[in-house]
Amino acid sequence: MSGELIFDFPTGPLDRYRKNATFNWKKLKIFLETERIIQFKDELYKEIKKYPILYSTPVTQTLNDIRHNTLKKMYTLLSIPSIQSFYAADVDESIAMATVLYSLDTSATIKMSVSVALFIATVLSMGTERHLSYVEDLLEKKILGCFCLTEIGHGTNARGMRTQATYDVNSKEFILHSPDFEAAKCWVGGLGQGATHAVVYAQLITPDGVHHGLHTFVVPIRDPNSMLPFPGIIVGDMGEKAGLNGVDNGFVIFNNYRIRRENLLNKNADVDESGQVLLFLTIIVFDEKIS
Repeated sequence: MSGELIFDFPTGPLDRYRKNATFNWKKLKIFLETERIIQFKDELYKEIKKYPILYSTPVTQTLNDIRHNTLKKMYTLLSIPSIQSFYAADVDESIAMATVLYSLDTSATIKMSVSVALFIATVLSMGTERHLSYVEDLLEKKILGCFCLTEIGHGTNARGMRTQATYDVNSKEFILHSPDFEAAKCWVGGLGQGATHAVVYAQLITPDGVHHGLHTFVVPIRDPNSMLPFPGIIVGDMGEKAGLNGVDNGFVIFNNYRIRRENLLNKNADVDESGQVLLFLTIIVFDEKIS
């Protein structure tokens, strides 16, 4: 197998150092990765070579060009059948695919992982049938997602997030609001220019003033046709960074922005029209006993 898939490196300045190795690097590669994964990666490399846009990049690009080309690369990657089945693959193949894609183009891979995969995974794992249309629209390239958790004033402290989602019993809507700039969602990958929808984590407040903790909502951010933010939303682009400039990081501030009650991802909890919180509990039974 090593003779079929593991080839010698082209002649170059590192030859003298490779010749000093005291072990067979091809055997080590097979030991670490297994023949199956080496074969898998080789087939993926061959598939990628069919799409020149994925590996031919101008030397000098403007920030807008970088982002535009990254988006094109992302959609090109998503069109490749073997990559479409990325999350259906086993763990070893998933890791191998991630290794290949990140070495190919980190920005395009991160954008695909966040704007598509993470958005879909969140909707599917935390939502119900009423939210499947968002997944369908994203796969049909009608919308593009992003993931809004981190805030200016809070990084990994999820409980400390301050974005509010207050239920209005009269209009049957949630009112999203950022109390101040520190509550702005920030560093959101894909939000700066391209996202039309966001998964937003906010503190759910019912009409009686009770806070029910952090809940997740699907929130329309931009008009998919004009790409302008909807009224009640301030969206900012965080601009050029030291790296990963293909990912358009951004921030968003909500000013009493209204969304439908049904936009709450309600697999584990819901709010009915009257404003009552409904909790859905799952009891796990071990050995037919509940302890």
